[in-house]
Amino acid sequence: MSLTYEFFRSLKWPRHHPSRRDIAARLYRTIVLQARCPTFYRTLKIKDTVDGRFELLVLHLFMFLHSFRTDPDFKPLVQAIMEEMVEDLDRALRELGVGDLIVGRNVKNMVKTIYRRLENYGACHETGKDSWRRALSDIFYLDNGSSNHVELRRLFDYTQDCRRTMFGRPLEDVLTGKLIFPSLPEDEWHGMHDS
Repeated sequence: MSLTYEFFRSLKWPRHHPSRRDIAARLYRTIVLQARCPTFYRTLKIKDTVDGRFELLVLHLFMFLHSFRTDPDFKPLVQAIMEEMVEDLDRALRELGVGDLIVGRNVKNMVKTIYRRLENYGACHETGKDSWRRALSDIFYLDNGSSNHVELRRLFDYTQDCRRTMFGRPLEDVLTGKLIFPSLPEDEWHGMHDS
């Protein structure tokens, strides 16, 4: 057995919980649903494109992972969520007509982008609000052809709400598959998908 397998197996995982993979699938589905909220595209003016949706998905993944990054019991769940994401990316590319011969390479490149984004987001988030705001501007509004000051501020405020909503939330809730994102303005969107 690999050292990686032994490492994750050594971490605690309460026996009374559903399987790690089932919980990861449920949490990942919640992240995807939140990232697809129409307010991001209609009100916050994020491009409703493959790239725009991908970037919003990664942003929400970061906000979730960052909130529980210091808890060792969360580590094996991270691995399972990333596996869910890779499978979803593979499926989505195939639905877009990407051929079998190159879909693997495309997924690999997307995963590299995800990890770069997560690393960059982490560094900017720790540096301070100005750095975090610049990161959001560069990724979501740099090529929009307008300043988007209002939209950027609202996206920034939303990410701050994400942090307040999830930071300090009991890991027990997450380990049962519950994940709550803050509400978005001008939408009847509660950010909670427990089904």
